[in-house]
Amino acid sequence: MTTITIAPIAVKNSITKEAYDAIFSTDSNNARLILQTKHHPTVKFITESDLKYETLDDLYENSADFDELNSRIAERLVCGKDVVYAVLGRGIGEAQLQKIKELAEKNNTNVKVLASSGFAESACAEAGIMFSGGQNYKANSIPENIDVYSNLIIEEIDTALRASEVKLKLMEYYPEACDCILSNIDDGGDYSHKVIKLYELDRQKTYGADTVLIVKPFEFIKLTRHGFEGVIEIMRKLRGKNGCPWDICQTHETLKTPLIEEAYEVLDAINENDDAALLEELGDLLLQVVFHAQIEAEKSNFTMRDVCTELVKKLIYRHPHVFGDVKGIENASDVLVAWEELKKSEKHLNSLEEVLSAVPKSFPSLTRCYKVQKKSMQAGEEFSLERTANAIAEIASAINEGKQISDKDLGDLLFNAVTIALLNSIDPEIALYETTESYIKAVLNKKLRHFPYEKRFSK
Repeated sequence: MTTITIAPIAVKNSITKEAYDAIFSTDSNNARLILQTKHHPTVKFITESDLKYETLDDLYENSADFDELNSRIAERLVCGKDVVYAVLGRGIGEAQLQKIKELAEKNNTNVKVLASSGFAESACAEAGIMFSGGQNYKANSIPENIDVYSNLIIEEIDTALRASEVKLKLMEYYPEACDCILSNIDDGGDYSHKVIKLYELDRQKTYGADTVLIVKPFEFIKLTRHGFEGVIEIMRKLRGKNGCPWDICQTHETLKTPLIEEAYEVLDAINENDDAALLEELGDLLLQVVFHAQIEAEKSNFTMRDVCTELVKKLIYRHPHVFGDVKGIENASDVLVAWEELKKSEKHLNSLEEVLSAVPKSFPSLTRCYKVQKKSMQAGEEFSLERTANAIAEIASAINEGKQISDKDLGDLLFNAVTIALLNSIDPEIALYETTESYIKAVLNKKLRHFPYEKRFSK
């Protein structure tokens, strides 16, 4: 069985003995030595030696895309002979390695990957930083969540365009004028570095596969941009040792009113079409969620991560047409029907009584009534618009005749008004809000800014 040995070169003085021996034994072992490229300082020890070698530069220059490139590289390497494939840095990408392995298996060829260090390790060593490997990413695959409290190392910033993409990505987390370490390999094959500002990243003269950017850990208080983890961190500080006395003494009970108020303030911002207010109010509402989660975390019951986990699991479960293989859900109406059915199954709601009991009692009464009637209608209960109109007429008649109505009479009136809203696909909460707003504007237009209480209510 023939073998393809993938030997990472890294930089001049960090190549492993195993990789070095594999490369320099190709002549005596009658194996082919294939370089990923000859146009890089780190391969000078090969190109300036007496070793016979081939390169893949022609494939890199003539392939239409990476998929074609990886397929052609696999075809070049799987040739019926032993091959040592000398590659830059830490090694090749997973997509290329997979292509090589797939073709090798079909042709009774073994693939051996040698251990290595890479450009990041060498760049860190030259800059006097211990490499941990925790946050080491390629420039084209930086994740959405970055830990600003640990070293961040970005490899393969190979063009000014790529540098610009990395800069914009990192400016979501770091101040644009923060100091960064930019490292490149010089003509002699050694790393050198300089300190630049983050906003200068795409203004450099030289970029390459060996270009490495290092951002050191940042103090929380010095950050100018924050993500969800920042909200969690500040809540821990506020309720922690030497935190804020007010925040520390809050409980679920004391935070009930602020939770409702913040939700309504979000609605106000939406109704006013005020983006600036919406930005602020959404933050205030998010704070309430994190506040309640932190209280539970301190009791070791659950954390904010548990809250997020439950939410993600629920969304996946209730969207089988997106994350599963369920067919036939083609519009928003289909989604709502499927959502309700999945919700009943998930919460084991098997009867109308159970479904109605599950409607939160803390809802505003108008909203709760609307939801109860809607769920009853979905279960087959009938609501007659004519019967409802007659009930309202009877109450109106009693009022006109001067009869005293009870709380129950008024409740019946409101219940039937909600039925009319439901049968006409109107949200009564929104309808009443808009009518109230119209009334306020009408009063203001009449310049009745102060009601004459004395005249209206004097005995």
